[in-house]
Amino acid sequence: MKRAILALAGTVTGLVGVLSLHPHATTALASSHPGLNLARGAGATTTDSAGAAGSTSGSASADQSSEGQASKGKSSGAPSSAAPSSQAAAPETVRTLTGQPVETGYGPVQVQVTVSGKKLTAVQVLEAPTQSGRDVEISNFALPILHDEALSAQSANIQVVSGATYTSSGYQQSLQSALDQM
Repeated sequence: MKRAILALAGTVTGLVGVLSLHPHATTALASSHPGLNLARGAGATTTDSAGAAGSTSGSASADQSSEGQASKGKSSGAPSSAAPSSQAAAPETVRTLTGQPVETGYGPVQVQVTVSGKKLTAVQVLEAPTQSGRDVEISNFALPILHDEALSAQSANIQVVSGATYTSSGYQQSLQSALDQM
């Protein structure tokens, strides 16, 4: 009798968990993530538009980091004019590096990174598997996760996304080949 009650409770709990999951809107993810470009063809691999976007986000990151350091100077009681003079080092160079395309079982994966000094500031996907609707769905799910992990880790040493093993592996390899150019 106890086993039947526990089994029923477990089933109900599992059912509630499954029903509470919300399906991913693939178009919403693709359009809401700036580094995600799943279009194939000439527009997907042009470095002018990607480089311009990368430079913009790179400079925004640099502005944010200097802003954070300036606010740290203010909290220590130092005058605000003293903080920038202590940071008067040479400006960091912003570079855009393109990784090698990596052929996976479902199509090529290629990324382009923006680096400010030695800091990874942006990753843009130039190519991803798009041969079928399922490929696009997996890419739309996995690529934003991989993007965030890469920026957080500041390297290609990132976790594989479950259900997107081939795409994750291709992303890691292309990312590493871009970072090797630093």
